[in-house]
Amino acid sequence: MGVQAFTFKASRFLASIRTPISIRQSLQFCHTFELKSLQTDTGASLSSISQGLAGRLGLNKVDRCRISGFGGYHIANIDLIDVLLPNQVVIPNVRVAEFIDNGKFDVIVGMDIRR
Repeated sequence: MGVQAFTFKASRFLASIRTPISIRQSLQFCHTFELKSLQTDTGASLSSISQGLAGRLGLNKVDRCRISGFGGYHIANIDLIDVLLPNQVVIPNVRVAEFIDNGKFDVIVGMDIRR
């Protein structure tokens, strides 16, 4: 299978890019949750999911890791999800770190997905 991608173009500088995607539990019940928007973070090496959304999806924690953010270092739960892009491409088994809900978005797409 060849590389598949989708392109997002803007006519002006954007402070953030929000793209509609869906996610589901990886290798589990295939309960799919559609997101209206997400945050793309060019500085994030690992994609992330809010603790609230992880709880609503009933994600199983597969690991823990030390991550750094604006507030310094902390230990985060790691979950596995599948990411379903608008062009019907599925990125399976994406490791995502949980972050504290901020009320703005539930998923941060990091460099691990945008490779």
